[in-house]
Amino acid sequence: MWSYTTIFFLLLPLVVAMDMLFNRFPMISDDSHIVSFPECSCVDCIEDNVCGGIWTGQEVRQQHSNYAEGKKIIMVISHCLNNLDWVGNFTKDIHISETIIISKCGEEVIGAPSGALVVRLPNVGRCDHTYAYFITTIGVAKDFDIVIFMKDDRSEESMHCDGAWKSLESMIQISSSNGFACGMRPTQSKEVGSTLSAYHVTALLKSFSMSQYSNKETLYSSLTKKGDFMSEFRNLGEWVSFVGAILPDRLVQVCYGGTFIATREQVYAQDLKVWKNIEISLSRGNSIQEGHYAERVWAGLLARPLTKKWKIRALLNHSHGIANISVAYMGTLLHSTGPPEDAWKHAFINLTQLHFYWSSLL
Repeated sequence: MWSYTTIFFLLLPLVVAMDMLFNRFPMISDDSHIVSFPECSCVDCIEDNVCGGIWTGQEVRQQHSNYAEGKKIIMVISHCLNNLDWVGNFTKDIHISETIIISKCGEEVIGAPSGALVVRLPNVGRCDHTYAYFITTIGVAKDFDIVIFMKDDRSEESMHCDGAWKSLESMIQISSSNGFACGMRPTQSKEVGSTLSAYHVTALLKSFSMSQYSNKETLYSSLTKKGDFMSEFRNLGEWVSFVGAILPDRLVQVCYGGTFIATREQVYAQDLKVWKNIEISLSRGNSIQEGHYAERVWAGLLARPLTKKWKIRALLNHSHGIANISVAYMGTLLHSTGPPEDAWKHAFINLTQLHFYWSSLL
């Protein structure tokens, strides 16, 4: 028979964890906790001038009526098979100084914007290699203020995440504050049962790995060499270390879908050696594991990181859990629009473990 003293010390860690979770970090109560910090009233709306929009990576600290005016904007399109007739609609009312199409699949480029430069490259590394190649080889000698990176496909399937595409005007507005803007906004995920944040716990994101990839492989099967997918890197963290990149140490923004914009200042704030290492790493093959690692680090390398602890606290206080799925959303902050326990289906539901991750971020 256990003594009362033994039972007390066995239960103490659980009691402490629950107290910290429900009082210091009231993440799994009702939404009233969102206003617990006077600096932030709402992280998932546009009305809050202090930190509105942070949840989905859409923070705009200062409204610019026409931020694009007078800016030199370069558009880089990674082309394989798709018609580009839709691009004119996407860039409507925005003056594009130069369009560079990097085509890899040997197909004719149909619907290219007038005056576009077409560059032919071997079919390696997909869009991520295209962007790294531009940064190291073409962009470094160009005079521009903003660069748009985009694929030839803006279908819902190509988002690689539950979300909605943003307009180019919206992306440029967001980049005026952050130096970066993702082309898609994460939304409600039926798979996870919660609203997804653009922000991920860095330590968990680094554990992301993928052993195979089947999305759209039927369409691109004739272009993909079998057996090339797996790399020497066990997870994203190992690959990040290999290329010499450094991600924000607490929360990191992730941009899915291969469409984003960045200012020249943010692009070349990174050591050119890092971009070159990424380009070389992505040259190993066409459909490769490293491409999925690269997709998840563009925002971490290009966006200005969150440095204010109160903003991190506001994000965590809006969260009901962290996605714990080995593929796709690993490390994503979750907010349940229904009962908070819905968010725990794919979250770290062990209280001690969840508290460990939360407390390590503050």
